[in-house]
Amino acid sequence: MALVSPVLRHLPVALALAGGASCAAKGDSFDAATGLTNSPTDTGLVTTIPKGTEPTGYALGGELLIDPIDGDQAHLEITTFAPDDARCTEPLLAELTPASPPDGEPILAWWAVTLDTRASLCNLPDDLLSEIGIGAWDARLDVALAQQGFEHAAFGLYLRPAAGGPVWVMGLAGTEDQLAGDEEVDAAAPLADGVYTIASLVQTPWPSR
Repeated sequence: MALVSPVLRHLPVALALAGGASCAAKGDSFDAATGLTNSPTDTGLVTTIPKGTEPTGYALGGELLIDPIDGDQAHLEITTFAPDDARCTEPLLAELTPASPPDGEPILAWWAVTLDTRASLCNLPDDLLSEIGIGAWDARLDVALAQQGFEHAAFGLYLRPAAGGPVWVMGLAGTEDQLAGDEEVDAAAPLADGVYTIASLVQTPWPSR
């Protein structure tokens, strides 16, 4: 389940609190820096989803770099979850193309996403994610924020899994100083250049095929 952006009132709203951590195996720990749950034996890539098993959802971690000179960049880590606590985590290349935000959404920066999944060891589809953005924080994520170990909210992480589909607010985004509470956040001001940590606080549902 996921949390739809509040603008899309006609769609059902269902919050899966601490969605990422709920699919971890016993003994795992949550990494607040990436928003992902990791096993004590993780080496950066976990491949525990049996071949042919349909994942139930996914979570994002990593960084978005806003750089008007060299171009915006995404360094993503994607964890897919499946039944019985199985999961697979890997870094993935993503190309960002600036795009117009969805009408009426409180979004400050919005990009079309092109995923390079040709070498994906988690068998990720290249159309897993259509668009991604940073926008105003959504207070409906406050409980999930605390449960995942964060003390300060900065901006919201917005996703559009399918082109033309609904927009979901799934997690947080912010600079190091913002997430530490050392820099005040103004959601009405243009988004400043810099490196923004992103972390899913709830799972994004796996796309229907």
